[in-house]
Order: sequence, then C-alpha cells, then structure tokens
Amino acid sequence: MKINPLLVGLFLISPVFILLISYPGFSVVDSSEVFQVFKFTFHQALVSSLLATVFGALAGLSLSSIFDSKKYSFVESLYYAPSFVPVLFVVFSCLNIGNLWQISFKGFWGIVVIHVLINVGLVGALYSKILIHRLSLMNRLSLVQGLGVWRYLRKIVFAHTKKDLLFLFAVVFIFCFTSFSIPLIIGGVNSTTIELLIYEKLVVLGEVEQALSLALLQLLFLVFFLGLINFTQAKEKAITTSWNPFFKNKIFLLVPIFSFIVLFVGLWLSASFSLGWFTELALLPTLIKSLGLALFCGYSIFLFFQFIFSILPHSTFEFFMSVYSSPSTVLIGLALVVVSSVWWQGRWLVLLFGYVLLYVPVLFKMFVQNFLSSLKPALKVSRAMSANYWLRFKMITFPLSYSLCLFLGFLTAIWVLGDYALASLLLEADSTIALVAKNLLRSYRLDQASFVITIIIFCEFIIYLLYKGLAYVGGQKY
Repeated sequence: MKINPLLVGLFLISPVFILLISYPGFSVVDSSEVFQVFKFTFHQALVSSLLATVFGALAGLSLSSIFDSKKYSFVESLYYAPSFVPVLFVVFSCLNIGNLWQISFKGFWGIVVIHVLINVGLVGALYSKILIHRLSLMNRLSLVQGLGVWRYLRKIVFAHTKKDLLFLFAVVFIFCFTSFSIPLIIGGVNSTTIELLIYEKLVVLGEVEQALSLALLQLLFLVFFLGLINFTQAKEKAITTSWNPFFKNKIFLLVPIFSFIVLFVGLWLSASFSLGWFTELALLPTLIKSLGLALFCGYSIFLFFQFIFSILPHSTFEFFMSVYSSPSTVLIGLALVVVSSVWWQGRWLVLLFGYVLLYVPVLFKMFVQNFLSSLKPALKVSRAMSANYWLRFKMITFPLSYSLCLFLGFLTAIWVLGDYALASLLLEADSTIALVAKNLLRSYRLDQASFVITIIIFCEFIIYLLYKGLAYVGGQKY
C-alpha cells in the first residue's frame, strides 16, 4: 500500500497541532523584550552564517584543487568532523581551551565562534562537490581565455554558484537561528536567543501560552525565510566532465582543519581517567539506555527516509520539504511533554519520535535534496513502464537510496548519543549519558566531563563499526 505524502507532512508538523489542541489560547508577549531577543538571535545567526559561508567557500575552493582521491577523501573527513560529531564535543573542547588559555567563550562572540567552527568545514566540503560537478567546462574555457585568478573567481566561480552559496548560507543560518544547546551553556545574561527565551517562559516561568506564541512566531519566520530562499533558486544543469582546477591555492585548507584541531585538542586537553568515576556516576544503566536510544533513532531515520523516497517524485511534497523547517527544539519538547503526560511509561519512545521530527527536515536539506536529481529520472522511467509500487521500491528506490539512508541513520545515532537539549526537556537530569556530561560541564567539573565524553566517543566508535558493516553488506548486495 502506497504511503500518502499528506500523512508524512502531518506527522512532521504534528507538534504544532498537539500544542494548539492542548493550549488553544495565545498570550500576548512583551514586544520590546521579543524585539531585543529577536535582534540578538538574528544578529548572531547572520554573522555566524556569513563567516561560515565565506570561509567555507574559500576552503571548498582549496579542497577542490586536490587531485588525489585518497587525499581528497582524507581532508574531506577532517572538514566534516566538527559538524558530524555532537555539539557537546565542540562546546566541551572550546571550554577546555578557554579554561587553559583564559579565553572567554561566553556571550555573543562565543556563540558565533562555536557556530563557525561547527559549520565552516561542512560548507567547504559541500561547496567543493558543487565546484567539481558544475564548473569543469567553464574552468577549461577560462584557461583558454587566460583569465586571472581573482577575475576567474568573480566572473566564473561565484557567478555560476551564487545560488548554491545562498542555499548553503540558508542552511547554516537556520542552524544558528534555532540553536538551543550552544546558547544553553555558552550564552550569558545578555545573550538570550529566541530558543532560550522560549525555554525560560516554558520551564522557568511556566508561561506555556507565551512560549507557544514565541515558538509559532519563530516557525513562521523560518518558513518565510526558506520560502524566500527557495524562490531565488533556479534549476541549473550540472556539468559532469572531469574537473581541472584553475584555483590551486591550498592555504584555505587550514580554516576547517583548524576547526578539527580545536575539536581534537580540546577533547583531550584535560583527559582524565578513573574507573571509580564509572561507579560513582552510575554510568552503566545510563549508558545502556543512551546507546539503545541512539541505535533505535538511527534505525527510525533509515526507515523514515525510505518511506519518503517511496513516495517520490511528488512535486508538492518536495516543495513542502524545501520550505519547511523543524519547529523550535523547545516547542517539540513541550509537545513531547504533553504526550508523555498521558503516557509517561512510553516517554523514551516519545523522545525517539521527537528526534525524528527534529532531524528529518535538516537532513533532507543537507543531503537528500541534491540526491533527488539522480534518483528521480529512474523513478520516472519505472512509472512510464507501469511498474507497480512494490516492484519500483524493491528494484529501484531501496537499492539506490540504501547507502544514503544508512548514512543518515548513522549520523542521527551519533547526534542523538551526544544530544542533551531535547532530552533535558523530557527526562530527568541524569537519564542519558549526554545529560550527565552537560551537568558536569555546567558545574565546571571538566575532568569528570572529559571521562564521560571519552565513553561517548567509544560508543560512537561502536556505532561507526556497525555502520561500516551494514554498508559493506549493502554494497555487496546492491
């Protein structure tokens, strides 16, 4: 039986409906307070995304100039590392380095620096792939015409990839604008973001109606922003001839590699190990529950994206996914609280659905949207040949999307294992391994936090081995 795209869309926006039914009234918020908080949130998101996009684009140019595929893959993995590991790791690394060299990561610039460290490599890696697949023919023409490097960048590269850069900017901007876990630890008294204000209204003051009003205003702004970005996008045909880079300056490779060094050095700077802490902090039950939650969330994402691929191509649904953004983390958390109040025993399952709601729109924009261009022609041909739904899914959709869906599931499992933002709204203080680490960080017990994070890294290595094993089996079969 074919899955209805409407049901998938309703599931994704279900937190809004749950809250509207539970709290039908709205409360007027203080406009001056909201304006100041919105101004700060917009400012930090704009500065963070601009810096990440500019330096990421330059880093992408340098990465695309690497001919050797093994070297390219190695450097690319360094680019991706800060954005693929849990935010907790990056925050911990920065606090560690700041504690050693007396550098403050609090406030506006602390939030901006951490956002840039996380996203600059991601932008660089994605932009290098855009360059390699789109500009090879233009590149050869520029060599023949004898263009200078900077004129080449201005007339050829940026002129033909400005829409791609705008899309990358939009993805980073949304991440920074809706960031909750970073300001929760790094933000100070005068560094309140929209997410933190919603959290304060909901958890500290108990003003649920005001929190709901703020969350809906934020969601409307993001939908408008994404709609505006989507309106400016134009479909361009990718040029697939071999890449021969004209820009060969590799100096900008250092930008994302610096982010990786900060992450690596900061993680092990105050490394301290004591097996007694494992018993003292009662980590074993917490670790088992956290690992189980992460694996089930990864598997759920794998299945959910298989469902999504099974209903494509569908122009209305694709447009919806391109303009839809995940609701506020706190809004999703509040909806989960409402559901779990009716079914408290199932709060872990409710949390699993919360992670699916939170990560699906982000993963779709980052990875799936570009993949559709290679998948849709095969699906259209199968429809023209009157292949039934099950045969099309079994012979085309599942084999072609298996590797991508498996990777998205792996990435989700890694993020969930290190997440403390959404879990803190629904579970007790030390219910997950990430919440234990967050509480140790906030109390500046960095030695014990380092020990807990080391355990998280070990568990993520286990998840990675499981992912590689499943990828190998899938590669042999499909």
